[in-house]
Amino acid sequence: MKKCSRCKTVYCSPHCQQEHWNSGHKKMCKKIQRAGGAEQFHAAAKSKEASDAAVASCAAEGVPQDAECFICKTSINSMPRSSEGI
Repeated sequence: MKKCSRCKTVYCSPHCQQEHWNSGHKKMCKKIQRAGGAEQFHAAAKSKEASDAAVASCAAEGVPQDAECFICKTSINSMPRSSEGI
């Protein structure tokens, strides 16, 4: 198994590592390293996606604007709206 020397991402083969590097790993490597490795980097991204989806779901269900989000404890009214109006 091959491992990126900077961020420690694990690859099944040198060929896989080279393909990943050529497809953009070079640009993401420092971000992955700062996040604590590939697993933590991708877990944090998925967590943000899930939180954003929950907020959008509440808005779509007509949760009152003065309600408090049970995830982040922020008022729904103070949350930024996307260009889609959610």
